[in-house]
Amino acid sequence: MTGDRKLALLLSLWWALAVLPGVLIVVFGGLNLYGNTTGPILILWIVGYLTQLGAFMAASNATGRNNMVGWFIASLAPFAVDWSAPFSMLYPLLVALLLGGYAWWMYHASAAQKDLEQHGIPAIGVVLSVKDPLMNTIINGAYIGRTMQLRIERSDGVAPYEAKYSGTFMIGNIPSAGDRFNLRVDPTNPNRFETVDAAAPVSEASTFAPQGWESFGAPQDDSVADDLQKLADLHAGGQLTDAEFAAAKARLLNG
Repeated sequence: MTGDRKLALLLSLWWALAVLPGVLIVVFGGLNLYGNTTGPILILWIVGYLTQLGAFMAASNATGRNNMVGWFIASLAPFAVDWSAPFSMLYPLLVALLLGGYAWWMYHASAAQKDLEQHGIPAIGVVLSVKDPLMNTIINGAYIGRTMQLRIERSDGVAPYEAKYSGTFMIGNIPSAGDRFNLRVDPTNPNRFETVDAAAPVSEASTFAPQGWESFGAPQDDSVADDLQKLADLHAGGQLTDAEFAAAKARLLNG
């Protein structure tokens, strides 16, 4: 079975398990407006709820993406169906349309990602500037978001152009002007691209480091003192705020 067909089947199964059990329970009188139900019906509902979560987990893993919005939808959709159906079957229909739309998006986003990986045009992204955020949000005590202005230099001879990129970076690996990244660019959409050889993703954003900074702070040829000096230079140059500098310094000193 191909990956696309497997994903389509998993998403279809998720949709059916999230919508149909609640509708069938109401239709056959297992649940009413007062929320009264029998033991077997309750067991069936619990099993159906857990099974649809399992189906969504399998579909999410098949896409290779961390679908946080999807997990939120999958967690609430069965409740929305079960408790709205006794009032009007219009509400379960709306939930079914929402789930169907999200499943369609997941399938096509996964297909587009695979197409980019297979047919993307090699390119270099040169950092022109890094935008200072209005508010810094540190994720898991080690990552921070930044938006950059890149100059995209494609390998197919297309004239260089500029594009924005928003990503999540390990503290101490925040890029600065002049840093370069390997990219893959969508041949049909020049503003759609991804980094190559990126580190593990955080939420739904890619985490990566500029060339030559792949494991800043890890045991390398540079001494801890050299790494501390690099952090100090970033802080002095405005690439790191006081809080970022303190957190990165503590992480480095604590190993």
